[in-house]
Amino acid sequence: MQTTPWTGGCAIVAIALGVIALYLDSLAVAAVAMGLAALLCGQAALFLYRTARYVDGLEVERTIGKGVRCVGMPMEVNLTATMPAVPGLQVRLTDLPPRSAVYDPGDTVLPPSGGRYRVRFITPGEVSFRGVLVETGDRFFSTTIVCASSGCMGERITVYPAANRISESSTGTDVGTVELDRAGFPRGEGISGFRPFRRGDDASMVDWKLTAKYGRPFVRETTTEIGSAPLVVIDLPDSETPGGAAVISAAGEMIEREIREHGHCTLLVIAGGEVVDFRYHEHDLGVLLGLLSLRIPEPVHPLYRVMDPLVLLERLQLIERGLLIPSQRLATVLRATLRRSTRTPFEQEIDHAMRKEEHREVVIYTASSDEVSHLNLIAAVARRRRRHLVIRLPRAVRNSISTLSPYPRVEAI
Repeated sequence: MQTTPWTGGCAIVAIALGVIALYLDSLAVAAVAMGLAALLCGQAALFLYRTARYVDGLEVERTIGKGVRCVGMPMEVNLTATMPAVPGLQVRLTDLPPRSAVYDPGDTVLPPSGGRYRVRFITPGEVSFRGVLVETGDRFFSTTIVCASSGCMGERITVYPAANRISESSTGTDVGTVELDRAGFPRGEGISGFRPFRRGDDASMVDWKLTAKYGRPFVRETTTEIGSAPLVVIDLPDSETPGGAAVISAAGEMIEREIREHGHCTLLVIAGGEVVDFRYHEHDLGVLLGLLSLRIPEPVHPLYRVMDPLVLLERLQLIERGLLIPSQRLATVLRATLRRSTRTPFEQEIDHAMRKEEHREVVIYTASSDEVSHLNLIAAVARRRRRHLVIRLPRAVRNSISTLSPYPRVEAI
């Protein structure tokens, strides 16, 4: 609660009269000073009572646009406020849209009876308004209260991904598709295309004709890798992670596309090295988008600097051939790590999610740019299961990942 100039002036007068009463030993002046102080206390109690009465009786009804609410689409919010009549109290209302929404703060300042403004939602999933900011005041005091009751927040709404957004794939990966579509090119049974060879790929899948033509190895992709529904993995970003909103938006669009094309989607939600939820053949789009709106209160990093076994094996071979500074201790540690038979609970859960043979492709949406141990473990499991792994991340962090496994294909969102 804040005071106004009137309150400050009355307080100064009361203090001055009190000092004069003590100096002159005047009971009348002291009574006037105490009367002013009592007046201020009474006005404070009356102001708090009026404010509490107003907030308790305030109800807000919102109407948010018409039709399907999609990411990036401007929506008009109509707000009607019903409040009790409180004489002597000045009120200003400010609506509080979801934190993930984009809007003009000046437009959300509404008349006491309500108003309208425009808003854009930038992330898919279930969102809710944060309530109404109530500013009350009179001649002596003013205060600000966030009214977050059910009558002011309203019901949760579902924001769907934009239907016309297409993620940009990485360059240099469409050579095999072009070659496959050329007239006269022999089409092998069950072959849908080709892609550059990645360490860990099965050597029997190398196409030597394409390798000789372009001077770098290419492997064949079977129709099951592309034709079936993929396993979608969402690495939930922190609220302050750069590119986190783009990751959630792109993931929501892919989930919507999978449900539209296949009637269901298999979704694995992780947060760093922790599995949050796993939904197999989920048909409800709202349920899956609701998982994307989950927020982890604190980042969880049970793993630290876990590297892909391919990288460790390469380093060990370099040490054994004398191409790196020899270190018997380092070589011993690498051998022990590569012989490790026990797997972390995170690896076991990832392996369980990849057991279904129908999911020949695994697509990961992540904004991780520093600690990528969990991504390396997923890559190791995908290689053991012979899954086609794709990691999609924002362009801003695409080139900053230096410790990522060499097995997956990395694409920019």
